[in-house]
Amino acid sequence: MYEYDGEFQFVKKHVVASGHTHLGIQSATFAHNRWWFGCYGSPAVTLVTDADFQMKGRHELNCSLGIEGLADGRLLVASGRCDKENGCSGKILLAQPSESEGFQIQK
Repeated sequence: MYEYDGEFQFVKKHVVASGHTHLGIQSATFAHNRWWFGCYGSPAVTLVTDADFQMKGRHELNCSLGIEGLADGRLLVASGRCDKENGCSGKILLAQPSESEGFQIQK
């Protein structure tokens, strides 16, 4: 992760000990004292770190299209799909953070 200041001047490089991610990080947010990173791939992976980028979890969950924290402690997770006949669609799902599972989609 590359850190920049408000004037977009480089500050520091942070190395996340995540192991291999197929196409790297596609989405990122800082919510509920954690960094959440969504990575494309098969399977898609969500990386969770603390504020200092120390790994807290690697989960086979897909938040590569977007993830955002809510004030009530939950997360918004974007998902979508494309097919040749119908084009692309997307949706936003509510999720509850989980120490052991990354997050759990709420029904």
